[in-house]
Amino acid sequence: MGKIGVNNNSITYTFPPTYQLFLLDLNCSDSKILLQKANQQNLFRPPFTWILWDQDNYQNMQNLYFRIDSKIFTIHKLKDKNIHSIKSFYKLNDHSMEFMEDFLAEWKHGHGFLWYNFLTFRNRSNLIGMDMKISSTASFADENNHLDDLKDTHSDASLKVTSALLKVITEMVNITPVMLYDTGSNKCRGMIDDLENGRAELPGNSLFISLDKIETIDFLVPCCPFSLKFILRAPPLTYVSNLFILPFDQYVWLSCVILLIIMCNMAYLIALWEVHDPVFKEMDHKNQVEQLQPRILDNLIMQIGILTEQGAEAEPKSFSGRITFVFSVIAVMFLFTAYSANIVALLQSTTESTNTIEGLFNSNMDLGVQNNSLIEDMFKLSTDPLAKVAYDKIFTKDKQSKSMSLEEGIARMRNGFFAFQTNPSSAYKEIAKTFEESEKCSLTEVSLFKRRDPYTAIRKGSPYRDIIKIALLKLAEIGVRNRFIERIYTRKPECLGQGANFASAAILDCYAAYIIYGIGVALSFNFFLLELLIHKKFGNTRIRSLVVKKIKKTAVAHQ
Repeated sequence: MGKIGVNNNSITYTFPPTYQLFLLDLNCSDSKILLQKANQQNLFRPPFTWILWDQDNYQNMQNLYFRIDSKIFTIHKLKDKNIHSIKSFYKLNDHSMEFMEDFLAEWKHGHGFLWYNFLTFRNRSNLIGMDMKISSTASFADENNHLDDLKDTHSDASLKVTSALLKVITEMVNITPVMLYDTGSNKCRGMIDDLENGRAELPGNSLFISLDKIETIDFLVPCCPFSLKFILRAPPLTYVSNLFILPFDQYVWLSCVILLIIMCNMAYLIALWEVHDPVFKEMDHKNQVEQLQPRILDNLIMQIGILTEQGAEAEPKSFSGRITFVFSVIAVMFLFTAYSANIVALLQSTTESTNTIEGLFNSNMDLGVQNNSLIEDMFKLSTDPLAKVAYDKIFTKDKQSKSMSLEEGIARMRNGFFAFQTNPSSAYKEIAKTFEESEKCSLTEVSLFKRRDPYTAIRKGSPYRDIIKIALLKLAEIGVRNRFIERIYTRKPECLGQGANFASAAILDCYAAYIIYGIGVALSFNFFLLELLIHKKFGNTRIRSLVVKKIKKTAVAHQ
């Protein structure tokens, strides 16, 4: 408790405001001057504490503003009694001329407290129908007319939750809301200006915490969940991988190559033996099936025919060769069956490579955002390198085609490989109306920004800060806030049609097959050109001599 004097231009104190106590005897001649100075210096605000001695008449203090959250106590001795009455008093607002009293206790010398009730001082939540201005703004046209109903809950759900909470609070603390709607071009800035200039006490919207607002706005409690995510249908595996190499892992593929080499070597050895054995030469004249020749290329083509279950033109003549041939077919049959079964399963599978923001950016999937100024501002203000990459891809390059309405973005996401960034609650509301049950099973969320929940706020230095905050905490504690969130926000739809989610093979699924076929055509064309070049250089002489030698050799073999 420090000393104060009337000759000073201002009242000074030596302790921190939390521990500063002013004790003033109102019988002093200059007490009114001290009270006026304290009022000018705003010393009746918390956390300062005042005790006014011997005061029972407020007529001399009508022009003083004792805030509703102030801690000002009076001690007055009752007439004809040795009892001191302890009271606190305050005004509802700075325009009021009437003081509100709280009787706290009575004290008597030698007996102590006769009674006391300090809870009355703490509970000043009844504002007796006082007018309180609330500045609000809406992101979409005609939204202020549908704050109380559940129409278009996908548009600015946080505004509807905040409005519902404020409506309950006005009844809890008994105030009359006076709504101010901003209609300017920068609506959010107009609402904040109303709070900074004292034209409004409460914002009708929830606000995000930022450095430029902390000095002028008090953030009370979180209002509702808010997040921006890329919503997409997970693409099939063929979109990011070669489907035809996925059924087997690298060790199985290596085993298949070794098996192919073994089968080619066995077939080559058997063919070499049968060609040089005269018994099989005699059998070759009686059998219409061409005998397998000991040529590496022929054996390789035969084994490829077996692997692809296409058969072979030539076959071994010996029992051992045929046994090798049959067991080769059986072994390949099991491999082919396993490969085909896995292919069918993979055709209906989706990739997980786009479940991360890095994988999404590295894919060829188109990106888009909802045409909302808040989303663009979050991209601009973010310091995340990935957010800057996304900003360049979405806003810098061809912004008109990347920024779109919610309905257009959801439609593009449904019909193609497209990732659309918006509030998930808004997206799922539209998805529930337009998607088939089987289409909902492939929905995926990818987060770029960390979750930032908006806060219910109040004007900086408002005397009603604690009253509103306590009311909001009560609503959160008893579940009223969660009830509004459940009614207004839309959850991710459940997958109820997984069994019906069958998709036919598309051209993209057969992309690798077309590539292989194209490589084969290109190789054959190149060899064709090489043959033409050789034929043009050497002429028909070389070919004629080779044909004659072949005919003579065949004739000698048949003699």
